[in-house]
Amino acid sequence: MSNSVVQLLESSPKITQDRPYHLFTLSAKSTATLQKLAERYQTFLSNSSDLTLADLCFTANTKRSHLNHRLAIIAQSLPQLQDQLHRFCESETPKGIISGQTSPHAKLNPIVFLFTGQGSQYLNMGRVLYDTQPTFRRILDQCNEILYPLLDCSLLSVLYPENSEDTKLHQTAYTQPALFALEYALAQLW
Repeated sequence: MSNSVVQLLESSPKITQDRPYHLFTLSAKSTATLQKLAERYQTFLSNSSDLTLADLCFTANTKRSHLNHRLAIIAQSLPQLQDQLHRFCESETPKGIISGQTSPHAKLNPIVFLFTGQGSQYLNMGRVLYDTQPTFRRILDQCNEILYPLLDCSLLSVLYPENSEDTKLHQTAYTQPALFALEYALAQLW
């Protein structure tokens, strides 16, 4: 790796903040069971002080089966999540709460991604993800390293220039690799 790439990586901000929002999901076999599960989580949160929102959401989202009756809550903090769970249990559906039922006969389709093409780019796109998500950052850094010999500058300096008047991102030679790298990093993150 060239010295300028190493310098850019070393000068890049370290990941110090958590993502601003978290997605908390639950599912159950019936609406009543989903409500009881939400109540259990609400009680659990009122008795727990040593957990993080990120850990709770990760566990709830990945360690449970995905059944037909579903609940999704967007939260920024544990108290907000607890409040949203309370509102759901009281049959309220404010902003940030989504619930519903999937069809019991629904066929699971494969997940596909469709990304926009040239013309959708803008300076600092994906910057919050780069600063907060280790997977996204690692993949974008790898793309930067691979593309560095092919471009006359760092891909990261194209996406995240120090001078906002730098227009390399709007030149096709830079736009196409930048969009691909960003989209690939997003797919790996998701």
